[in-house]
Amino acid sequence: MPVLSSSLFVSIGLVLCWSSGFIGTQMAADSRLESLALFCWRFILAASLCLMLLLARRRTPTREPGAVALELAAGSLNVGGFLLGVVLAIDLGVSAGVTALVTALQPLLAALVMGLLHGERIGAVGWLGSLLAAAGVSVAVGGDMQGLGAAPWWAYLLPVLSAASLTAGSLLST
Repeated sequence: MPVLSSSLFVSIGLVLCWSSGFIGTQMAADSRLESLALFCWRFILAASLCLMLLLARRRTPTREPGAVALELAAGSLNVGGFLLGVVLAIDLGVSAGVTALVTALQPLLAALVMGLLHGERIGAVGWLGSLLAAAGVSVAVGGDMQGLGAAPWWAYLLPVLSAASLTAGSLLST
């Protein structure tokens, strides 16, 4: 039972922390808070929590330095690189909803990369669904670009870079 409650606690924490990235960044941008300062404080808090959990478990990492460096790189790409693109995009005026939609295409990017690198195939129905998803996101991005106070066109590439960072981090950790 302790494992189940621990897993549930960690799962709920992940959902809350992940979702708060989009919402918190939008709130910071709306209130004229410095988004990058919020980004830094958020990571200080996250790193502190991770350190406390590690100390509470009274375990030290037993991995080789190369493996630890690889995990740090993967984590930096998975979280830091991903959220930095999100924070900057929202700060530049891309709506949080559109940013979330664009980054939600990350599994499609991962499938494409895995297909290219490892020859994994996606069926016709999978490709059709992927194209429909990409078309829907394109319509949302186009609408957002036409809005008042729209972000510069290149700011819409930042969520794409976020998804690429998450994909690269995921590949490093496999």
